Amino acid sequence: YIDRVVEWCQQQEITPKGHPLVWDTPAGSPDRWLPDDPAEIERLSKSRVKEIVQRFAGRIDIWDVVNEPTDLGRSPTKMARWARQLGAVPYTRMHLLVAREANPKATLLVNDYRVDEGFLRILQQLKDEQGRFLFDVVGLQSHMHGGVWSVARTWQVCELFASLGLPL
Repeated sequence: YIDRVVEWCQQQEITPKGHPLVWDTPAGSPDRWLPDDPAEIERLSKSRVKEIVQRFAGRIDIWDVVNEPTDLGRSPTKMARWARQLGAVPYTRMHLLVAREANPKATLLVNDYRVDEGFLRILQQLKDEQGRFLFDVVGLQSHMHGGVWSVARTWQVCELFASLGLPL
C-alpha cells in the first residue's frame, strides 16, 4: 500500500514524509508479537528503522524518526516499558543514529506535541561528539485540544524552538 501511495505522490510531484518510525503507543506498538526481552526489543526496533529507511531511500527521504519522546511510557505496551527504561534521550539518539546510517541523505525530525521546555531540553541533548545535532528539523505539532492557538502562542512556540537554529 505504501509503495502505491509513494508512487502516486511522485506522479503528483508531492514530497512524502514518513511518520513515525518509532512511537511507544498502542497504535504504534506490536505487542502481540513483540518479545518481553528488552535487548531483543532494541534489536528489532533498530532493525525495523533501518529496514524502512533503506527500503524507501530516494522515495521517502524525510522522516519523523521518533514521535513524542517527552511522553515515553504513557501506555502499557512492551515498547513503552522499554523506552521508559532507556529514557527519552538515549531512546531518541539510538533511533536517529540508525536512521542516519540507513540513509545519510535523509532529513530527520524529532516530533512532539509538547512544545515546551521539556521537549527543548531533550532536543538540546541530541548532539554528536562535535556538537552537531543528530536531527535536521524540529517537528512541532499541536492537537489544539484546548482551542485554536492564537497568533501570539504560535509565535511563542516558534521563537522557543528557533533558538536551536534549525528549521521548524
